[in-house]
Amino acid sequence: MFYAQLNGALGTGNGGSSGNGNNNITSTYQSNGTINGIFTWNAGGSIGFTHFFNDVVGMDLAVGYSYISTTSNDRNNTNTTSNVSEIVTSAPNNYKETLLTHGVTLGLGFHWFFRKAL
Repeated sequence: MFYAQLNGALGTGNGGSSGNGNNNITSTYQSNGTINGIFTWNAGGSIGFTHFFNDVVGMDLAVGYSYISTTSNDRNNTNTTSNVSEIVTSAPNNYKETLLTHGVTLGLGFHWFFRKAL
């Protein structure tokens, strides 16, 4: 039995980041940031074939295409402290990030159907 399938999704959000550590024995760092304006969406489709082994067990084989886009505004500030002179330097790291992922998808799935109780 042949079939076609379409899918899609939308999402939005905000977030934050923080961390600290040692660059090496000469300095330490502390970082704080926000991520806002996150917007993601995806769309795809596939065509496939379902083979039924018997009345309750089937297997799907499919090939399709998927496209995913995510954008966000990242604002981050890192303070680095020298372990030798104790001088603190600050470095902003602000950027807009856009990630695109797309390609061919392959799918394999199994179905187990329960019989209706009489």
